[in-house]
Amino acid sequence: MYNEIPVKTVSPVAGEKVQVSFGQQCRGFLIKNFSSGDIYMSLNENATTTEGSVRIPSNCAQTITSFSGGTYGNWLDGTCYIYADTTSSNSVEVQAIWEIM
Repeated sequence: MYNEIPVKTVSPVAGEKVQVSFGQQCRGFLIKNFSSGDIYMSLNENATTTEGSVRIPSNCAQTITSFSGGTYGNWLDGTCYIYADTTSSNSVEVQAIWEIM
């Protein structure tokens, strides 16, 4: 059992990737975009906005998981990358998902 919710709030800068790391493996991420522009989330540092990233429009959220319908799936390394179109303070929330029910 965890004592804290595994969540981090980040302030993206337009045109720069922000690394979000939880320090341990997880099953996926819930990413919320409270900014006024699109953000892009990837699991690979070298992904681009057109290849290897998921676009999350303003005021939307997206769940990214490694779960594929069975009880087993690949664990993610607990790190994701956020790229934003606009600079905004405390506008992206990333939550690590440890278990999927």
